[in-house]
Amino acid sequence: MDTPDLLQLKRLAIFATVVEQGSFSKAAQLLQMSRSSVSEQVALLEQALQVRLLQRTTRQLTLTAEGKQVYPQAAQINGAMRSVKELINQEQARGRVRITTTTDLALEWLNPKLQQFRTLYPEIYFDLVLVDRELDLVAEQIDLAIRIGYLRDDSLVVRPLFQDKTHIIVGASYPHTLASISVETLQQQSWVLLKQIHPYNQVTLQSQGQLLSFVPESFHSCDSPLVQRDMIQRGWGIGLHLPTTIRSELAQGALEVVVPEWYGDEMNFCIVYPSRRQLPLRVRYLVDYLMNNNAR
Repeated sequence: MDTPDLLQLKRLAIFATVVEQGSFSKAAQLLQMSRSSVSEQVALLEQALQVRLLQRTTRQLTLTAEGKQVYPQAAQINGAMRSVKELINQEQARGRVRITTTTDLALEWLNPKLQQFRTLYPEIYFDLVLVDRELDLVAEQIDLAIRIGYLRDDSLVVRPLFQDKTHIIVGASYPHTLASISVETLQQQSWVLLKQIHPYNQVTLQSQGQLLSFVPESFHSCDSPLVQRDMIQRGWGIGLHLPTTIRSELAQGALEVVVPEWYGDEMNFCIVYPSRRQLPLRVRYLVDYLMNNNAR
């Protein structure tokens, strides 16, 4: 509830708007109030100050001597609000955006998008928080996250970007020949498992409606997609990985997809940000850009 002082400040701002607009009707339209409400607020201000501020006729409004004294002070309230709006407008296309995602996704997908975005908005800067675990966006003051998987949190806005399937990849240093890797020999291969997608060290694959599930006879494991990729590239074993995050290695031949007709889970890539009514425009610009340029 407004305190008496705040009510009087509000009424002073309304009074200043009436003077600046030259009529109650125009002021009411600008303030999105009814004419009678504007007139009532000015009357209550006059009652509180115990002076008449405006002479009202059917054709015009005229400031009284007291009104002329009060108006410059009341106008400062509206002036301060205009200055704040101008300051915010100046900041619309500048400032910092705090983003969290995984390191591999930042390197292969996000950073090229941000580079393109910066050509449009060179005064927007980024703070990248690169972790494999999910952060509390509000507690960590994160503006937006790029995440993989389904999220069920009513306090967050989740917008899908694209989908990708995990495929079996192998490094050039893997000691076995590619010809020796087939669906029949997968269980006998050495594997590098990512803990997030291999509960109980189980590999699950699918192809044209068929399912294949097994625990490899030998395997390493880790909880970092970036480290898993490095282990596979060094020849420690084969493993399931998202092609989106290893495009450079695939193009250079450092990694290769094997048994491509069999693949793992389909992953959903999403933009996530805290639900709020007034999303900063620098963040909104970035969200809109990523949504409109979301090709893998």
